[in-house]
Amino acid sequence: MKIDKSSPQWKKLPLWVRIGMLGLPSLSAARKLELFSVAAGVLGSVMFLKLTNLAQLSMLLFFIGAYWLSAAGRHIEKQGFN
Repeated sequence: MKIDKSSPQWKKLPLWVRIGMLGLPSLSAARKLELFSVAAGVLGSVMFLKLTNLAQLSMLLFFIGAYWLSAAGRHIEKQGFN
């Protein structure tokens, strides 16, 4: 389902939700990006065993991104967008 980002209902959402969905046209696109972020975080975890601080940072950022997208998606669904 495509999200109408010009609607008044969208503009009432918290800033962290709107930033989390920046550039994503729908909740299904957000779910796909969330799954990609989890997979990249797991890959970063594996690389953590062999590489340096860059792998640690990427792992952390991808997991935070996945959680943020998940929380934003739940908030949008609660508000009745889906």
